[in-house]
Amino acid sequence: MFPGFSARRTEFTPRRIEDSPAFEPDLHGAYEDWLLPRIPAFGFSRMVPEGRIAGHPLAALLLLTDTREALPDGETDRLSAAARIAPGHPAIEMLLADRERRGGEPAAAFRRLLALAERAPYWAPLWPRLFQLAEQLRERVPAALLTGEAMVTLSGEPQVLLRGAAALLREYRATEALAAIAIAAEFLPPEATGARAEAHLLRSSALLMLRDRRRALAEAEAAHALDPENPRVAAALERARTAAEDHAGKGRA
Repeated sequence: MFPGFSARRTEFTPRRIEDSPAFEPDLHGAYEDWLLPRIPAFGFSRMVPEGRIAGHPLAALLLLTDTREALPDGETDRLSAAARIAPGHPAIEMLLADRERRGGEPAAAFRRLLALAERAPYWAPLWPRLFQLAEQLRERVPAALLTGEAMVTLSGEPQVLLRGAAALLREYRATEALAAIAIAAEFLPPEATGARAEAHLLRSSALLMLRDRRRALAEAEAAHALDPENPRVAAALERARTAAEDHAGKGRA
Protein backbone atom coordinates (compact mmCIF):
# COMPACT_ATOMS: atom_id res chain seq x y z
CA MET A 1 0.00 0.00 0.00
CA PHE A 2 1.06 3.54 -0.67
CA PRO A 3 1.40 5.91 2.30
CA GLY A 4 -1.86 7.69 2.93
CA PHE A 5 -3.84 5.24 0.77
CA SER A 6 -6.88 3.56 2.30
CA ALA A 7 -8.28 0.30 1.01
CA ARG A 8 -11.69 1.14 2.39
CA ARG A 9 -14.17 2.07 -0.28
CA THR A 10 -15.81 5.44 0.18
CA GLU A 11 -19.07 6.27 -1.45
CA PHE A 12 -19.07 9.21 -3.85
CA THR A 13 -21.38 12.03 -2.85
CA PRO A 14 -22.26 14.47 -5.62
CA ARG A 15 -21.62 18.08 -4.79
CA ARG A 16 -24.84 19.98 -4.08
CA ILE A 17 -24.90 23.66 -4.93
CA GLU A 18 -27.43 24.20 -2.16
CA ASP A 19 -24.73 23.32 0.37
CA SER A 20 -22.44 26.13 -0.77
CA PRO A 21 -22.23 29.17 1.54
CA ALA A 22 -22.38 31.33 -1.62
CA PHE A 23 -25.65 29.79 -2.81
CA GLU A 24 -28.32 32.38 -3.61
CA PRO A 25 -31.53 30.66 -4.76
CA ASP A 26 -32.97 33.75 -6.45
CA LEU A 27 -29.81 34.47 -8.46
CA HIS A 28 -29.04 30.86 -9.38
CA GLY A 29 -32.67 30.25 -10.24
CA ALA A 30 -32.75 33.31 -12.51
CA TYR A 31 -29.61 32.11 -14.27
CA GLU A 32 -31.12 28.66 -14.80
CA ASP A 33 -34.29 30.26 -16.13
CA TRP A 34 -32.20 32.22 -18.66
CA LEU A 35 -29.79 29.43 -19.60
CA LEU A 36 -31.88 26.26 -20.00
CA PRO A 37 -34.08 27.46 -22.89
CA ARG A 38 -30.85 28.23 -24.79
CA ILE A 39 -29.47 24.68 -24.52
CA PRO A 40 -32.49 22.39 -25.04
CA ALA A 41 -30.37 19.69 -26.69
CA PHE A 42 -28.82 18.80 -23.33
CA GLY A 43 -32.18 17.97 -21.80
CA PHE A 44 -31.39 19.62 -18.49
CA SER A 45 -34.23 20.40 -16.11
CA ARG A 46 -34.37 23.07 -13.44
CA MET A 47 -32.75 22.27 -10.09
CA VAL A 48 -33.43 25.59 -8.39
CA PRO A 49 -37.14 26.42 -8.48
CA GLU A 50 -36.75 29.97 -7.13
CA GLY A 51 -35.91 32.95 -9.31
CA ARG A 52 -37.02 34.07 -12.75
CA ILE A 53 -34.98 36.01 -15.27
CA ALA A 54 -37.78 38.41 -16.23
CA GLY A 55 -37.24 41.67 -14.34
CA HIS A 56 -34.20 40.30 -12.49
CA PRO A 57 -31.06 42.50 -12.18
CA LEU A 58 -29.17 39.70 -13.91
CA ALA A 59 -31.30 40.33 -17.01
CA ALA A 60 -30.11 43.95 -17.02
CA LEU A 61 -26.46 42.93 -16.87
CA LEU A 62 -26.96 40.34 -19.61
CA LEU A 63 -28.50 43.02 -21.82
CA LEU A 64 -25.35 45.08 -21.44
CA THR A 65 -22.81 42.30 -21.92
CA ASP A 66 -24.45 40.32 -24.73
CA THR A 67 -25.71 42.33 -27.68
CA ARG A 68 -27.55 39.22 -28.92
CA GLU A 69 -29.98 39.57 -26.03
CA ALA A 70 -33.27 40.90 -27.31
CA LEU A 71 -34.43 44.22 -25.90
CA PRO A 72 -37.70 44.19 -23.94
CA ASP A 73 -40.78 45.21 -25.88
CA GLY A 74 -40.90 48.92 -26.55
CA GLU A 75 -37.24 49.53 -25.68
CA THR A 76 -34.79 50.98 -28.18
CA ASP A 77 -31.80 51.81 -25.98
CA ARG A 78 -29.89 49.00 -24.29
CA LEU A 79 -28.49 51.02 -21.36
CA SER A 80 -31.78 52.76 -20.62
CA ALA A 81 -33.57 49.42 -20.69
CA ALA A 82 -31.04 47.93 -18.26
CA ALA A 83 -31.45 50.94 -15.94
CA ARG A 84 -35.21 50.42 -15.85
CA ILE A 85 -34.80 46.74 -14.99
CA ALA A 86 -32.19 47.30 -12.27
CA PRO A 87 -32.38 50.94 -11.12
CA GLY A 88 -29.44 52.01 -9.01
CA HIS A 89 -27.22 49.03 -9.83
CA PRO A 90 -23.60 50.27 -9.40
CA ALA A 91 -22.36 48.94 -12.75
CA ILE A 92 -25.27 50.55 -14.57
CA GLU A 93 -24.93 53.83 -12.67
CA MET A 94 -21.28 53.96 -13.75
CA LEU A 95 -22.27 53.52 -17.39
CA LEU A 96 -24.96 56.19 -17.10
CA ALA A 97 -22.39 58.57 -15.59
CA ASP A 98 -20.01 57.82 -18.46
CA ARG A 99 -22.78 58.60 -20.93
CA GLU A 100 -23.51 61.91 -19.19
CA ARG A 101 -19.82 62.84 -19.15
CA ARG A 102 -19.37 62.04 -22.84
CA GLY A 103 -22.58 63.93 -23.62
CA GLY A 104 -21.22 67.16 -22.14
CA GLU A 105 -22.89 66.83 -18.72
CA PRO A 106 -19.97 66.21 -16.33
CA ALA A 107 -21.80 67.89 -13.43
CA ALA A 108 -24.69 65.43 -13.76
CA ALA A 109 -22.19 62.56 -13.89
CA PHE A 110 -20.48 63.88 -10.76
CA ARG A 111 -23.78 64.12 -8.86
CA ARG A 112 -24.68 60.58 -9.92
CA LEU A 113 -21.36 59.18 -8.71
CA LEU A 114 -21.59 61.09 -5.41
CA ALA A 115 -24.95 59.46 -4.78
CA LEU A 116 -23.49 56.07 -5.72
CA ALA A 117 -20.57 56.57 -3.30
CA GLU A 118 -23.07 57.10 -0.48
CA ARG A 119 -24.93 53.88 -1.30
CA ALA A 120 -22.06 51.66 -2.41
CA PRO A 121 -18.66 52.81 -1.10
CA TYR A 122 -17.32 49.29 -1.71
CA TRP A 123 -17.75 49.70 -5.51
CA ALA A 124 -14.10 50.28 -6.36
CA PRO A 125 -14.43 51.42 -10.02
CA LEU A 126 -16.41 54.53 -9.06
CA TRP A 127 -13.66 56.21 -7.01
CA PRO A 128 -11.10 56.98 -9.75
CA ARG A 129 -13.87 58.38 -11.96
CA LEU A 130 -15.33 60.40 -9.09
CA PHE A 131 -12.00 62.08 -8.30
CA GLN A 132 -11.32 62.71 -12.00
CA LEU A 133 -14.65 64.49 -12.35
CA ALA A 134 -14.05 66.43 -9.13
CA GLU A 135 -10.75 67.73 -10.52
CA GLN A 136 -12.31 68.54 -13.90
CA LEU A 137 -15.16 70.49 -12.26
CA ARG A 138 -13.00 71.95 -9.45
CA GLU A 139 -15.35 70.30 -6.99
CA ARG A 140 -14.53 68.53 -3.75
CA VAL A 141 -15.37 64.97 -2.83
CA PRO A 142 -16.96 65.20 0.65
CA ALA A 143 -14.74 63.57 3.24
CA ALA A 144 -17.84 61.99 4.81
CA LEU A 145 -17.98 59.60 1.86
CA LEU A 146 -14.53 58.20 2.66
CA THR A 147 -15.68 55.55 5.08
CA GLY A 148 -13.69 52.58 6.30
CA GLU A 149 -15.29 50.46 3.58
CA ALA A 150 -14.14 52.93 0.94
CA MET A 151 -10.57 52.97 2.26
CA VAL A 152 -10.29 49.18 2.25
CA THR A 153 -11.84 49.05 -1.21
CA LEU A 154 -9.24 51.53 -2.47
CA SER A 155 -6.27 49.51 -1.21
CA GLY A 156 -5.92 48.34 -4.81
CA GLU A 157 -5.92 51.97 -6.01
CA PRO A 158 -3.37 53.57 -3.67
CA GLN A 159 -2.91 56.76 -5.70
CA VAL A 160 -6.66 57.34 -5.67
CA LEU A 161 -6.66 56.69 -1.93
CA LEU A 162 -4.08 59.46 -1.53
CA ARG A 163 -6.59 61.81 -3.18
CA GLY A 164 -9.06 60.65 -0.56
CA ALA A 165 -6.55 61.44 2.18
CA ALA A 166 -6.19 64.96 0.75
CA ALA A 167 -9.98 65.33 0.85
CA LEU A 168 -9.97 64.30 4.52
CA LEU A 169 -7.24 66.82 5.32
CA ARG A 170 -9.21 69.62 3.69
CA GLU A 171 -11.86 68.98 6.33
CA TYR A 172 -9.26 68.70 9.14
CA ARG A 173 -9.84 64.98 9.66
CA ALA A 174 -6.17 64.25 10.27
CA THR A 175 -6.50 60.93 12.09
CA GLU A 176 -8.64 59.40 9.32
CA ALA A 177 -6.29 60.86 6.72
CA LEU A 178 -3.34 59.13 8.39
CA ALA A 179 -5.21 55.82 8.23
CA ALA A 180 -5.85 56.32 4.49
CA ILE A 181 -2.21 57.28 3.87
CA ALA A 182 -0.98 54.20 5.76
CA ILE A 183 -3.10 51.90 3.59
CA ALA A 184 -2.04 53.66 0.39
CA ALA A 185 1.66 53.63 1.30
CA GLU A 186 1.51 49.89 1.94
CA PHE A 187 0.40 49.23 -1.63
CA LEU A 188 2.38 51.85 -3.57
CA PRO A 189 4.99 50.23 -5.86
CA PRO A 190 8.62 51.14 -5.04
CA GLU A 191 9.10 52.81 -8.41
CA ALA A 192 6.20 55.25 -7.81
CA THR A 193 8.50 57.87 -6.30
CA GLY A 194 6.14 60.77 -7.01
CA ALA A 195 3.25 59.05 -5.27
CA ARG A 196 5.44 58.01 -2.36
CA ALA A 197 6.60 61.61 -2.00
CA GLU A 198 2.94 62.66 -2.00
CA ALA A 199 2.22 60.17 0.78
CA HIS A 200 5.02 61.68 2.92
CA LEU A 201 3.78 65.18 2.08
CA LEU A 202 0.22 64.41 3.14
CA ARG A 203 1.44 62.64 6.28
CA SER A 204 3.47 65.73 7.18
CA SER A 205 0.38 67.93 6.80
CA ALA A 206 -1.69 65.58 8.96
CA LEU A 207 0.98 65.48 11.69
CA LEU A 208 1.19 69.28 11.70
CA MET A 209 -2.56 69.38 12.28
CA LEU A 210 -2.03 67.05 15.23
CA ARG A 211 0.88 69.26 16.43
CA ASP A 212 3.43 66.49 16.10
CA ARG A 213 5.99 68.89 14.62
CA ARG A 214 9.06 66.66 14.93
CA ARG A 215 7.53 63.80 12.94
CA ALA A 216 5.93 66.26 10.50
CA LEU A 217 9.40 67.62 9.69
CA ALA A 218 10.79 64.11 9.19
CA GLU A 219 7.97 63.30 6.76
CA ALA A 220 8.52 66.53 4.83
CA GLU A 221 12.24 65.76 4.58
CA ALA A 222 11.43 62.27 3.28
CA ALA A 223 9.13 63.78 0.65
CA HIS A 224 11.85 66.24 -0.40
CA ALA A 225 14.42 63.45 -0.71
CA LEU A 226 12.11 61.65 -3.16
CA ASP A 227 10.93 64.68 -5.13
CA PRO A 228 13.32 67.62 -4.58
CA GLU A 229 12.15 69.59 -7.64
CA ASN A 230 8.50 69.71 -6.60
CA PRO A 231 7.55 73.23 -5.40
CA ARG A 232 4.70 71.86 -3.24
CA VAL A 233 7.16 69.60 -1.44
CA ALA A 234 9.60 72.48 -0.97
CA ALA A 235 6.83 74.65 0.49
CA ALA A 236 5.72 71.85 2.84
CA LEU A 237 9.29 71.35 4.01
CA GLU A 238 9.61 75.06 4.76
CA ARG A 239 6.33 75.02 6.74
CA ALA A 240 7.40 72.00 8.71
CA ARG A 241 10.83 73.50 9.50
CA THR A 242 9.26 76.79 10.61
CA ALA A 243 6.77 74.99 12.84
CA ALA A 244 9.50 72.84 14.39
CA GLU A 245 11.81 75.83 14.97
CA ASP A 246 9.02 77.95 16.47
CA HIS A 247 8.09 75.14 18.82
CA ALA A 248 11.72 74.58 19.82
CA GLY A 249 12.13 78.32 20.46
CA LYS A 250 9.07 78.41 22.72
CA GLY A 251 10.43 75.40 24.58
CA ARG A 252 13.76 77.17 25.26
CA ALA A 253 11.97 80.34 26.32
